[in-house]
Amino acid sequence: MVDFLDFFENAYRLKRTPRSGFWYYGIKEPETVAEHIFGVSLLAYIFGNYLNRYHDLNLNMEKILKMAIIHELGEALIGDLHLESRQFLGKCVEEAEKKAFKEMSEKLPEGLKDEIYNLYEEFEEGKTPEAI
Repeated sequence: MVDFLDFFENAYRLKRTPRSGFWYYGIKEPETVAEHIFGVSLLAYIFGNYLNRYHDLNLNMEKILKMAIIHELGEALIGDLHLESRQFLGKCVEEAEKKAFKEMSEKLPEGLKDEIYNLYEEFEEGKTPEAI
């Protein structure tokens, strides 16, 4: 049970984690990472359904929504880094996010931690229609 609590305690930090790119460019009260995740999830739901219905795609909406919900979880441990800093830090940002995501997912039960980590990797690779 303690691992579940650790996972959710970390995840809930995203409600207090500002998106640094907005702040960096002068927006005084930027959205949080959790607000970003909500927006991405809503966009993914609406746009994915639109593509399925009106463009005859067969996207897996459950997978899309899961990816939208979990795609920023690593930022709960490392924070949000804006694009300017990412240019200087390069691959180490991606590696840090992956390591943080892995640490968070390790708190979950066996089957769930594998599922969530595989979804994260698929999203990061951006090769499947759902990840794109």
